[in-house]
Amino acid sequence: MPAAYQKEIPFPGEIFKEYTYDGKVFGVLDAYASFLPSSDEIRMREPPGMSKFIMIDDLEDAVSAEVIIEYWGGHTGTTGQTFKINGNDLMDIPQPVNTETEPQCYYRTVLGTPPVKIPLGFLKTGNNQFQFFAGKQIERLNFKFGLYWVYSFTVRVYYSIHKLHPVGEIGIEYNDCESCFPKLSVRMQNSGCEVKSADFLGFYEDFDWRGMGNFEQWQYQYRYGKLDKHIGTVFAGPLDILWDTTWIPDQNKPVRVCARITDAGGMSYMTNELSFELCRKNRSVRIFKAADVPEAFGSRIGQKKICKIIVDDLKNAKSAHIAVSTWSAAHADEIGLNDIKLVGNVGLVHDYSYDRIPVSLDIVKQGVNTFYVYSETEHHAAEINWPGPALIVEYETK
Repeated sequence: MPAAYQKEIPFPGEIFKEYTYDGKVFGVLDAYASFLPSSDEIRMREPPGMSKFIMIDDLEDAVSAEVIIEYWGGHTGTTGQTFKINGNDLMDIPQPVNTETEPQCYYRTVLGTPPVKIPLGFLKTGNNQFQFFAGKQIERLNFKFGLYWVYSFTVRVYYSIHKLHPVGEIGIEYNDCESCFPKLSVRMQNSGCEVKSADFLGFYEDFDWRGMGNFEQWQYQYRYGKLDKHIGTVFAGPLDILWDTTWIPDQNKPVRVCARITDAGGMSYMTNELSFELCRKNRSVRIFKAADVPEAFGSRIGQKKICKIIVDDLKNAKSAHIAVSTWSAAHADEIGLNDIKLVGNVGLVHDYSYDRIPVSLDIVKQGVNTFYVYSETEHHAAEINWPGPALIVEYETK
């Protein structure tokens, strides 16, 4: 089972097409699980190794391939999260990084992991069979119910330069430090292709929207095979966009940007990269990350779970909010900071959510702050996903 392939996005100049599973969300159950599940979990689970299919219509001039998996990590400690294609070797599903103990011990929703590189020979033209598997839970967390969910998965096939594809370059207009809206644009070259869309992507430090435990990265999610939480997408007219960087944290190095151009037939081309300094006047934005994030960071039946957020400076602070990734957090009764309730709950039941919770600066302390989640539900726990919440603070710098 090869290790995760650490390529976050296609390289400039690469030509590719994506093929996405278009079925329903499904649960992957440990073959030896013996715990009697709830009705909701019965509805979502399927027999181990149940086949799912992706139709791939074109492998001519293909040169390589990779798989992107969107998943909820499921019950704590579930090991052996793997998949196979057309009966070939098992491949590992990438797990989060920077956890204190095994990543399977932390609640996690991973959307747009580093892709898993697969041998091109695993694929065929036509229907391709995918099977997903789960192992037993880690012994100290074992309640005999290894389980996770797969929301969707995407095969990205790369092609040689001989493939008909769109071609273009990215440009930037950003000369006014008073503005938080740099203008990004794509200048097309005549390639004989009808352009359908341009997706703009940035590499910078921000809240970890993908759930892998990295903050400085290409910032995006995959949501049922479509890009989300990226800079933005343009579908028609001039291929340009104003990027709202109001809440992007200050950067200690230039921001990098590029664009993915896709034609009417689904063939994509990755443009060149450009970089620029994030320019601000009279304001600053900082991100303070969670510390001491516990395993199984969720609450039910009267539990209260906490982590720390350490803030080193509040002088001239103007406003703040908490960014957080959750799963089933509509089951929460309280989410708060320093023993003060911020909201009753956020998000959804039995699904993921990404939220920004306003925080009064009267609540925030210089030094150690304690974030908590509390729930009295007897149903599914309100889960806080790895890598935990982040406090984002705006400052005046006049």
